Amino acid sequence: MIRVTAFVNTTRFLPFLTFLSLSLTLSFKPGQFEKLSSWAVSTASNRPVVAEYDPDGLWLWTQWDGTIRQMTYQNVILSVAWSIVVDLYCYQHYSLYLIAAAAVNGGDVTSLIGGLSWASFEIPHSKDPIIDTLTALNSLWEYQLSLAVFVLSFFVNHAYSSWRSVYFCTRAIQGRINDLCMLVTMAAKRSAHYGDIDGVTGYDTNIDVDANSNVVTTSNTHRDAKKLVQDVTRMLRMSHTLFWAATPTCSDGLGDVDDGSFDYDDDNSDLPLYFDRSEFGPMLLSTAGLEMLVECGQLTENEMKALVATGLPPSQYPYALLEWAGLRCIDGMEQGELRGGPGMEENLLRNFSQLRAEYFSIGDFAAGRMPMAYVQFMEVLVDTLIFLAPLALYVKMGTFNIISTALLTLFFKGLLELSKSFLDP
Repeated sequence: MIRVTAFVNTTRFLPFLTFLSLSLTLSFKPGQFEKLSSWAVSTASNRPVVAEYDPDGLWLWTQWDGTIRQMTYQNVILSVAWSIVVDLYCYQHYSLYLIAAAAVNGGDVTSLIGGLSWASFEIPHSKDPIIDTLTALNSLWEYQLSLAVFVLSFFVNHAYSSWRSVYFCTRAIQGRINDLCMLVTMAAKRSAHYGDIDGVTGYDTNIDVDANSNVVTTSNTHRDAKKLVQDVTRMLRMSHTLFWAATPTCSDGLGDVDDGSFDYDDDNSDLPLYFDRSEFGPMLLSTAGLEMLVECGQLTENEMKALVATGLPPSQYPYALLEWAGLRCIDGMEQGELRGGPGMEENLLRNFSQLRAEYFSIGDFAAGRMPMAYVQFMEVLVDTLIFLAPLALYVKMGTFNIISTALLTLFFKGLLELSKSFLDP
């Protein structure tokens, strides 16, 4: 799985950021607030819509995580080792050829042997029989090189398009969840004593406050808009979490963002002793994992029992929670916990349906991202190209083929690994 990092040019906003940081400790200078207010209310464009980045070549060279250097450094080392083996063998064969030729022609073989050295930058003599063989191989390799350049460029483009499709689909899932949370929060019925019962939100609950005596009483109605908002947002969050837990992947979902904040390997962790981080998704969807979510307050015990009692495979649990969240909203509108008429109901149901559709799109992208035979063909094509590179380049470059093979491995193998990482976002 590849990690994508956006790098933003902070130098453009450095004065503004410096102003904010200094405001915590230093007094404001005269006129600063006036400039800031003018910037905030200005209708003229003051910066690009798309965030800029700093295209610093030196910074790019120093990056390691998620780059082709990290992906291919082992392949580069193996290619260099193989190139050295090829060079040593060709040099030995060339030396024997020179000794045999000198012996046949009556030359001074002893002096020739004493004067032989590995002239590392010398291109071998074309009369050596092994050079004739490698020359024929070089012709085949050049045809394969042309094919690899042509096919690999299309492969990278297709893989990147697949990655973008999955990325925007995940953003669409996030957007639909945000839309539902916003709609439910806006439509939740507020109390007549706005701000007195539930802070600034003022959700209508089954608690009434007398405006004159400030006496708190419990209403006979069962309306609790605050509880509805909490239930719906919790079910949506768990639906989202269990959906990704049910999505097959080679990543555990934690190692990619491990910054030390997770203590899943700590002896004092609340996770079960048999918890295996490499099986994070299946463990979370198991009965033990659901019980853990109940202990964390993310599921109720009745919800956990209902999920298990459905008899559905764990991969369907996210859709059950999604349906329950929709039913809770419909029930809230009937009970008066949610305000709004048919328009609000239609918006809620449409967003629930779109969220379910985006869930299914992830599986569709994974199932149809690339035929295995295509990926295998690219792997065989690039690997054989790299393997034959030292043999094919030796006739034209001599020992320089070691450096050339390393660069070819970095570029071709790097593009291939980058493409495969795009196919598993």
